[in-house]
Amino acid sequence: MPQLSRTSLLAIDGAFLTNVARQFGLPHISPAAVRGFLGSQDFDVLETFTTLIREVPDSLDDRQVGEKQNLFAKRRHALEMAGATVIPCPSRRMEGGYKQSDDQRLVVKALSFCLRVRPRFLCLAAGDRDYIPLVEELRSEGVRTLLLTHRDFCSYDLERICWQVRQIEDGIDIDAARAEIRPETRAEPGGSPDADADALAGALFRDRDG
Repeated sequence: MPQLSRTSLLAIDGAFLTNVARQFGLPHISPAAVRGFLGSQDFDVLETFTTLIREVPDSLDDRQVGEKQNLFAKRRHALEMAGATVIPCPSRRMEGGYKQSDDQRLVVKALSFCLRVRPRFLCLAAGDRDYIPLVEELRSEGVRTLLLTHRDFCSYDLERICWQVRQIEDGIDIDAARAEIRPETRAEPGGSPDADADALAGALFRDRDG
């Protein structure tokens, strides 16, 4: 049984976790897999938050708007089936690309939860230095942060202030995760966004009872 002293919030930067997954040829790493690893370390995960970016259509054409809405709905459903509470994050078009508010929204939700529920730990799957103020504020409140990250996507300054740092691939069986993805749901390079969403769903639905 998990120790009460190891109560925790799992907060996942969804874009970060997707980037890590792609490093290993996966369409996604399920929140259930991350939660399972924490459980094996005797962390009692009270809640799981993950961000999900709502992509902006290239135009106001009804078909493009519908495609983006359908893509978001599929991804959200897959993540919820994997046991995560999804934080929708709008994006907006700007010169040279898009800007989204995913890290700020995760900071607000995680800080609010930790100050209200008072878990002993924040388990943060992320790598951006924008999370430093969150870690510092929670440390002042007695909440320690376990950072789950990847060396290619992590700020040294963020690592430095966390209680412990673990590489995601050290806690999750990447080979097993790759083997469990059904062939028909594997994301192919250059594939359609809808195919990518189906691959995401295929990777996560297997973990609905995890």
